[in-house]
Amino acid sequence: MNFLIISSSNPTISAGIVAQDLSYSLKEHLDAQVKILTSARDNYNSEDIIVAKPRIHFKIEKIIYFQRRVLNYLNRKYLKHKLFPKRNREYSFQKYDLTKSRYSTQQIVNQLNKYRPDAIIVVFNVDFLNFKDIATLSTLTSSPILFYMMDMAPITGGCHYAWNCNGYSLSCGKCPGLYSENNFDQSYKNFRFKKQYIDKMNCIPIAATEEQFKQLNNSLLFKEKVKTKVLLSCNPEVFKLKNKEKARISLNLPASKKIIFIGAMDISSKRKGSLELMEVLSKLNKIPNATNKYHLLFAGNLNDRIMENISINFTSLGYINHGTLSTAFNAADLFLCTSIEDSGPMMINQSIMCGTPVVCFKIGVSFDLVKNEKTGYLADLKNTNQMIQGISYISNLDSSEYSKMQDNCLNIANTKLLPSVQARGFENILKSVSA
Repeated sequence: MNFLIISSSNPTISAGIVAQDLSYSLKEHLDAQVKILTSARDNYNSEDIIVAKPRIHFKIEKIIYFQRRVLNYLNRKYLKHKLFPKRNREYSFQKYDLTKSRYSTQQIVNQLNKYRPDAIIVVFNVDFLNFKDIATLSTLTSSPILFYMMDMAPITGGCHYAWNCNGYSLSCGKCPGLYSENNFDQSYKNFRFKKQYIDKMNCIPIAATEEQFKQLNNSLLFKEKVKTKVLLSCNPEVFKLKNKEKARISLNLPASKKIIFIGAMDISSKRKGSLELMEVLSKLNKIPNATNKYHLLFAGNLNDRIMENISINFTSLGYINHGTLSTAFNAADLFLCTSIEDSGPMMINQSIMCGTPVVCFKIGVSFDLVKNEKTGYLADLKNTNQMIQGISYISNLDSSEYSKMQDNCLNIANTKLLPSVQARGFENILKSVSA
């Protein structure tokens, strides 16, 4: 079996690592040949990562990118968004016009040389290949397209997170991500452009969580397509159960306190639940003897507003690699996730793989992995009182009860999150496409 994974993100860092993890799953457990096609330029130490060449030279691309940055600055600062409409960052409307293309599909096929995939898996394509490009690539290689949802971008007219907007179930337009009241705005145009090519394409959309699967079933773009679900796996060599005492020593954390781990790329984001986090911390401060019982561990961007709400001792690790992240999960008694609009987050998967219970709101992958009083604690959306109850519940377990909860986490990880499980999911999908 041959696969081609398409990712606009660098497959060796940050969120882009999902492409590398998927490649590992397919190679290791299906004995497949896998290549990753990316627009992210870097010095990759792998022949299996191909950097797509844009129609124009890289150096000219840099000049155009700089000009775009200048225009965006002038548009915001002085022109009152007359050049480009203002966008609501919480909807993550990353690229305004999804109909434009910077790459030649024929040139990409030439770069692949004689390599021909049995399936093309799209994980991230924004500002790389548009839906016309993907459809053309499918035709040129005679390969079905598997859209693997990392967020809502594949099913919308541009946003990656729709919040309470259900435009994607209709045809978009009046986009809150564009502050628009126009039924035929750019989100509508992007949506119609996508549909034009999806309708002709041999493709299957794949949800990575149960919540995404429900969103897929409400999607107009993929209404006539077969839909399925395959959870994202984590590298089991990195995210695994380790000795808690050694993990705490390596991060210079107190041995006797209950460690609450909190992490995100941008903890201060509304989508990541910054207000809810501050509420939880404020309520945690009021628990009797909290300063002696708890120690907070942060990873990611910790801003001043959040720090002002903390009276409990804490350690901030800043931005960390996956090795240190795994150590942080193992050092903690629980992982606290306050995201209120999220397709994952992936940190829930990683925490469960490490045997660390999760306290979170009912969003994203929590419906798949977090079972009340089994693998953590699920709170109703924005209900910070329930979140405090979850923290207290896990913190007050005796060693035997806590060990049982860790076992529950590892059991569900072995059932749903191992690379072998992910690989089998894709094998079954490919068999259904070939049937």
